Amino acid sequence: MGSRSGERSDGHVRVPAPLPSLDAADAVVKASSAVPGGKVESIRPATEQGGGLAWQAVVLGPDGVRHLVTVDGADATITGNTTSYG
Repeated sequence: MGSRSGERSDGHVRVPAPLPSLDAADAVVKASSAVPGGKVESIRPATEQGGGLAWQAVVLGPDGVRHLVTVDGADATITGNTTSYG
């Protein structure tokens, strides 16, 4: 017997995480502003330390360096900006 979409093998159904109140389009604008000349490659909802909701965006800088930028899901502040050379 096949499982329903979203159902785990233990019978529990996965529920999507709630989205931050900040609109994703606004988070893209804010994340790209954290890396001058950067372009957002991807964005996803995340949970911040302490339980708040946020957006995490991968931003490619003009120098080819990727940044993981975290945008607070309530007030749009940049709460993280780390680089990755991979």
